[in-house]
Amino acid sequence: MQVNAEKAGGVARIQNLESLPEDADLAELPNGMTIVHQNWRMTSFLFAEIFKEGCYFQKGIKIGPQAIVVDVGANIGLFTLCVALRQPTARIYALEPIPQTYHVLQCNAHLWAPGAIVDNRALGRAEESAVFTHYPEFSGASGRYADPASDEAGMNALALHQARDAQLSETDSSFIQKALAPHWRSEVVVCRVTTLSKLMSEYELPRIDLLKIDAEGSEVEILQGVDARDWHRIQQVVLEVHSEILLNEARKILEAEGFSVFEPSACRGTETRIVYAMRDAEALAKASQEIATPPWLNTRQIVEELERYLRCLLPDAIVPRTIQILPALPLTPSGKIDRAALATISSATKMRPAHVEPRNEVERTIASIWSELLRLPSVGASDDFFDLGGHSLLAIQSLSRIRAVFPVDIPLRLLFDAPTVWALADEIIARETVPGQLERAAQIYREIDTMSPEAILATLEELPT
Repeated sequence: MQVNAEKAGGVARIQNLESLPEDADLAELPNGMTIVHQNWRMTSFLFAEIFKEGCYFQKGIKIGPQAIVVDVGANIGLFTLCVALRQPTARIYALEPIPQTYHVLQCNAHLWAPGAIVDNRALGRAEESAVFTHYPEFSGASGRYADPASDEAGMNALALHQARDAQLSETDSSFIQKALAPHWRSEVVVCRVTTLSKLMSEYELPRIDLLKIDAEGSEVEILQGVDARDWHRIQQVVLEVHSEILLNEARKILEAEGFSVFEPSACRGTETRIVYAMRDAEALAKASQEIATPPWLNTRQIVEELERYLRCLLPDAIVPRTIQILPALPLTPSGKIDRAALATISSATKMRPAHVEPRNEVERTIASIWSELLRLPSVGASDDFFDLGGHSLLAIQSLSRIRAVFPVDIPLRLLFDAPTVWALADEIIARETVPGQLERAAQIYREIDTMSPEAILATLEELPT
């Protein structure tokens, strides 16, 4: 049989899961990739930003074969993984200073970007040690200039503003503030800091094709850490800036070094902006960018393709009923296959439960609202709103939309007490005063949701006056 080397490499990569630490927290991304993560809220948020919205590959930013990419503020490594999928031959250098997050980055690079160099340092304007604030429940906001009191006050203000817009009660608003509090549990970490120029020298980088920076307030200092002699070797820069002052300073530095700086894009409805800068926009526009997609992103895809192949090759009677992928077959001391050991191997997995279809119109409506709100392709009846990436601010929006469909009193706390689709649906149905009323309301909502504006107007015109 002829072996497809590209696909065989995919199997080997996925088998690296077996070598991960026992306590590694695995998750399957919406695109099928199995990764290690810290919490699903942050992972879902980063996936939507990096993979779905492609926030770092806008305004003409692109990478070609053999590109050298430096990922500053890599977090758990989703941008590094995104680059590895787009360009498997890219040379990636990923930096993450927070030790706990760095270990997760190491695991994900091992799985999906085995050639990447991961570095447990931060970048700044000088070599030094510095105190960083780490938010275990909200790692994306961790950084050298993170301020727990200020961050919590800002998030509470935004939550209360959304609560007023959603016409929530004072009780709900107070509950939101309590629910947000765990996000800002923090710890202090001392991290090593170096400069980008010293990093380029240490790794002997002839150039940087794409420099991505997400450093939560340190972005200008990182640019200031580039020596004058090195600027001409940097071709593209994408960085998140966290205030208007930092935006203006970053733009001034980049334009002074000969970059074309494009209109920054708003990021997640906050003051944060993403700045795109490139040295030769016309040349980059003409450059080709082939995006490679691995044929298999998880073991399920491998098994499904193998099953299809075997059904075409073998009579139904001898097609295996179950297929399980192992790193190696267990052997007896004499070197033969240990069939007794095979029989005891468990197919248990640390993944989230399999998708369960909603059972009724109320569940289907809630699932539809969550799917749109959380930007997911589908939501199952057993899925937990918060495990899918929901948080207190999104809970407000979710409740507002659900209340608009169902004419019953639904307190915000109910979503926290019954966070799965079917549990929330059961609680809502229990508040029904007219039998069948909510099922009909859900049906009407879903019918309207699939209609064009013209069809809705036509339907309204047909209603009796």
